[in-house]
Amino acid sequence: MSANFFLVLYPFVSLINMAAYLPQIKKLLQTNSLDGVSLSAWMSWLFGSVVTLGYGIYYLNDFLFLATQALNAIMVFTIISIIFYKQFQISKTSVRV
Repeated sequence: MSANFFLVLYPFVSLINMAAYLPQIKKLLQTNSLDGVSLSAWMSWLFGSVVTLGYGIYYLNDFLFLATQALNAIMVFTIISIIFYKQFQISKTSVRV
């Protein structure tokens, strides 16, 4: 395979990966249930994204890689924020008796 093949393919794969977060975000926004959603897993993925982004900032000179990692971290952070918000909503409604 040619290096140019990967150079051309990488931005498209990155966009597909970013779009892959949308069904999870949609489901979290449309339901009041957090069944099957692991906050610890999402926190772990955020940690990994931030460390990878930091590595890219300090050791790589690759704008596309940095942009991809930054968007990944933003999407994961968005999901974590929604989970926290939903947990707050659920705890608030369960207290009302």
